[in-house]
Amino acid sequence: MRSMPYGEVARSILKIYADLCKLEELQSQEKESLELVRRIVKALRDLDRAGLRGGWVMRSLPLDILLSSDARPEEILKALRSGLEKDLTLRKIRVPSGKIPHAPRWAFPMTPMMGGLTPGYRYREGLLPVLITVSHTYGPFSDAGVDRVALRVAKLTGAHALVGTVSRLYIDYNRPESRLTPFRRKIEKLAEGGKVRLILDLHGTELSNDLEAEIGFFSGRTASSEAVALLESCFRRAGLRVSVEGSGLVGGDIIWYHSRPPELQGIQVELSKPARREIVRKTAIALTEFIREFGRDPDKWT
Repeated sequence: MRSMPYGEVARSILKIYADLCKLEELQSQEKESLELVRRIVKALRDLDRAGLRGGWVMRSLPLDILLSSDARPEEILKALRSGLEKDLTLRKIRVPSGKIPHAPRWAFPMTPMMGGLTPGYRYREGLLPVLITVSHTYGPFSDAGVDRVALRVAKLTGAHALVGTVSRLYIDYNRPESRLTPFRRKIEKLAEGGKVRLILDLHGTELSNDLEAEIGFFSGRTASSEAVALLESCFRRAGLRVSVEGSGLVGGDIIWYHSRPPELQGIQVELSKPARREIVRKTAIALTEFIREFGRDPDKWT
């Protein structure tokens, strides 16, 4: 089977993306829609037969939605279009090497260890359309204190909270290989039907220049600049030093994979040790103000 050149792969992906956009607009025009579907399917089969050289372009396809028997056609189309959109812009994001989510080409294994994750998380149901996620709770190499911040803020605001209960040495919930775990599928389930409009993914790290928080949103690929500006201002009003991708921390696989702006936005927040300990009260104040403001009218911040 002939190997498809990189340029030809890229052109084919762009055509598929254009056809998906047209298909979303058509809806009721059955004959023309059917022809577009056939064209898209043929293009995908051609890529598959060619061995998918340049497979990086499809690393964000929403597996959970594609495997779901309950998803409506319009939901599948939007998810496919959003996934391709992110992949087509992935290499245009100017970030330091190694900061972009990485996975072996087309490698999303369901490893034996995943069967033992039952469920591998704690969930606190909320009322506002905001989900706070914490994936690195258990040691070694845990983001110490982040879960306490998340649960405190969820209680104050009525946001949903999802906290992992598995060490990252066992499975890292913020990496592509964990997309089919119960933790990640719970995120997708909560996103169905607009129940959640924002994922706020909290982590802990060592920040330079005396920063206490850093916001990542893949340079606008996973959330709007308006939502990020609101969060930044909330941190500053609480007296915290914050930057937006100033250290190259743009986000991880949770917000990259699950966000589908404008319907579902995703923002990652890295908190320094002081922000999780000595000044945790200020951190809680900033996040609480942001979530309450966003939750009042999510469409205002898209």
